[in-house]
Amino acid sequence: QRLAAELDIPSIVLAPILTCLEEANLIVATEQQEFVPGRDPEAIPLGEILDAVRALHSGRLGVTPRAVEPAVALLNEVESAMRGPLQTRSLKDLIAGRGKA
Repeated sequence: QRLAAELDIPSIVLAPILTCLEEANLIVATEQQEFVPGRDPEAIPLGEILDAVRALHSGRLGVTPRAVEPAVALLNEVESAMRGPLQTRSLKDLIAGRGKA
């Protein structure tokens, strides 16, 4: 509840995200119902966090759109451009404000 209030979002929106992060062993709930990193923050690449959260929404589209090759190529290029910095930065870097792109 405190995290939802801090982020100013409904807890019902936050709950599935936290579940995904827990299932990916990126966070762990304590007995005090607080969340802490599931392992050393230096060992958690930001790309791994993104992948866990994205998994929440995969497969939700009831239809598969026909691929338009120029659009697919552009999306792949954007994804690659984004992945590079995320794979070299860790949660610890984000917390410390280091390694900003």
